[in-house]
Amino acid sequence: MHHLTKPALTSYLVLSLFCLGMLTGTAVAADDSPSFSSPSNRTDKWEFSLIAQYISSASISFNDDTSADLNDTIGWGFGVGYNFNEKMALNFNVNWSNISYNANYFDENGASKTGGGNLYGSNANLAFTYNFMPKRFTPFVTGVIGWQYIDTDIANGPPQNACWYYPYYGYICNGYQPTYSADNYTYGWLGGVRFDVGQAMFIKASVGQQYLNTDNAGTPAVGLGRLEFGWMFK
Repeated sequence: MHHLTKPALTSYLVLSLFCLGMLTGTAVAADDSPSFSSPSNRTDKWEFSLIAQYISSASISFNDDTSADLNDTIGWGFGVGYNFNEKMALNFNVNWSNISYNANYFDENGASKTGGGNLYGSNANLAFTYNFMPKRFTPFVTGVIGWQYIDTDIANGPPQNACWYYPYYGYICNGYQPTYSADNYTYGWLGGVRFDVGQAMFIKASVGQQYLNTDNAGTPAVGLGRLEFGWMFK
């Protein structure tokens, strides 16, 4: 169950193609000579993009016979990249999301319990992209490797107090709740299409998989659907 489900994939593709078609139509109306087959102009350009990312549901089993069902959600992010030439680019991306989940676990007496909550995840990664054609419209593939931080929002001990000195007010104290968290490396892939709208703006739609290396649950994976809106500059 660690994959993009067919209904979710279909919905994402329909939405992505609709957005791509609408923006492509806008470009055609605004540009004298736009064409899917026109040569691209990406070489030696930097780019910045805003990311909307669908994350599929997944079921994760842990080594201690506990499990968690993660619900699908929408995450957000941004990226900065450099185009070495018309076909190859390297990007640094940051993504974050909040995911609700249901868990099966055992209490201190060994009794089976169920519960739920929300976890926060953030990811920083490097992504190498290969565009198949030196055209404004091109399919592409991307390989991704990075680091994932997860905060379960589950209490890890009693509340704590922290105090610090502020020059104008003296010592200030505040309470916080320690929670269980983890950070692991992650990797994955994306495949999709890109359209350069004019000389500056571009749109990318893709689907793929993200794999998370863990200490006690193997390498679970989630399906991804991504829509990016970006700008190129020198």
